[in-house]
Amino acid sequence: MFPSQRWRDKFWNFVFYKFIFVFGVMNVQHLDETVCWAAWFSFLGFLHVFSQLCKDRFEYVSSWQDQLRAQLFVMVFRALVPFAQLSPSVNIAKSSNK
Repeated sequence: MFPSQRWRDKFWNFVFYKFIFVFGVMNVQHLDETVCWAAWFSFLGFLHVFSQLCKDRFEYVSSWQDQLRAQLFVMVFRALVPFAQLSPSVNIAKSSNK
């Protein structure tokens, strides 16, 4: 099953169960109550989707952690080498040895 199909199924499942809850269990019959419940469940749906997105991104980033750590070390080392060569303490140490 494709991820887009899975998300679509989860979305319609969420909408269906909330529709049953609002009109079947709560027996909402007025428009203002319906709008209030729809806004509330929309907010809950957004939080649920956002938390799933964060979870997926975290799993993706943490799966590449070892390789990224090695690449990060190399990048930091390459960035610090020119600064170490320009450092005044290195120049002072070289001049005091003369």
